[in-house]
Amino acid sequence: MDIWQRTVWLLGVMWRYRYSIVLPMLILPVLGLIIGLKMPKNYATHTSMLIQETAKMNPFLEDFSVSPLLEERIGALNTLLHSRHILTAVALELQLISEQTPAPEKDRVIGQLSSKLKMRIVSKDVYRLEYKDSSPHNMEQVLNIVSRYFIDELLTPERSSISGSASFLSTEIEKNLTELNIAEQKLAHFKNRYPN
Repeated sequence: MDIWQRTVWLLGVMWRYRYSIVLPMLILPVLGLIIGLKMPKNYATHTSMLIQETAKMNPFLEDFSVSPLLEERIGALNTLLHSRHILTAVALELQLISEQTPAPEKDRVIGQLSSKLKMRIVSKDVYRLEYKDSSPHNMEQVLNIVSRYFIDELLTPERSSISGSASFLSTEIEKNLTELNIAEQKLAHFKNRYPN
C-alpha cells in the first residue's frame, strides 16, 4: 500500500468510529469542569527549616552539645509536631480556643490543626513543614507560629544542656581563679621574704 491508499483507509476507519472519537472530546471537558467546580478547594503552603547539629557548626562544643540525630528521629519529630502541647499553644495564640473553651471543643480544634500539618525531610539538614487548608485565610500566620513553637521545643534540650555546661564551666573557672589568686599571693610573699 502506498501513502494515498493508507490515507484513504485511515480516513475510512476514522469515519466509522467518528462518534467514539468526537463524543469524548466534547463530553470530557464539560464533565471535568463540573467535577472541578464540585470538588472542594484545597490550599497548601510550606516552610523549610535548616536545623544543623551544634557539633557540626563548632567542633569545640562537641563534648557539651546534645546531638539531635534528626534523620533518625523523624518519627519522634512528627510526634512532637502533632503534640497537644505545641498545638494547644498555637491554638491559644491564634485565638481559636481560650482557657474557658470546653475540652471537647479544644480536642476538635487541635485535631483539625493536627490533620492539616505534615513534616518531611527535604535533605540532610533541611526539613519542610506543610500546612493544607480549605481556606487561604491566615495560612502563613498559622505556619509561622507552628514552626516557631516547634523549633523552640526541638532545641530546648540542647539549649539547657549547653547553658548547664556553660554555668558549670564558669563556676569552675571562678573557683580556679580564686585558688590561683591565693597561690600568686603566697608566691609574692615567699619572694619578698626570701629575695635571694
